Amino acid sequence: MELKDPSGRIWSVERELVRRPRWRGFKTAGLGWLENLDPLSGASDGWEGILIGVAIFLAIVLLIVAVWPLLILVAELVIALLVVGVRLVLGRWTVVAETPGGRYEWHVRGRSKSKAFAATVVSAVRHGHELPAGASFESIPRAHLTEADVAASIRARPGSGGEGTGLP
Repeated sequence: MELKDPSGRIWSVERELVRRPRWRGFKTAGLGWLENLDPLSGASDGWEGILIGVAIFLAIVLLIVAVWPLLILVAELVIALLVVGVRLVLGRWTVVAETPGGRYEWHVRGRSKSKAFAATVVSAVRHGHELPAGASFESIPRAHLTEADVAASIRARPGSGGEGTGLP
């Protein structure tokens, strides 16, 4: 749920059963080893070497295109099902309140308790009250933080000593 606090900052409050990792991208492996591959070496006839090279190439392409993604998909599904199953059995939910300057998280056991706690967080944000205690805070870097963003973040942080004054 997205909402605004009295100072006009936009917040997003939601419940998560499983925290999704942030996508950072990945590096692709170089294929420089293919430059030195000579399919005609070691073959007595040129056609035999070409056929062997085409067969090896097709086998590699088949592995890369079909088999490897299928193995990765099956592994991801098994891991995801295990994680969701464990989370459902344990019943531990994460209530998240996020704003452009930071992310607050509370861990709550039980579906109904997490729903009620999320409503408490929404009410605190909407009315400009102090957030409930026990949150873990993660700073989200932005290109340009204004002075108002920093002051509002300090005011919102539980136990910062800056409640209501704007600064600690």
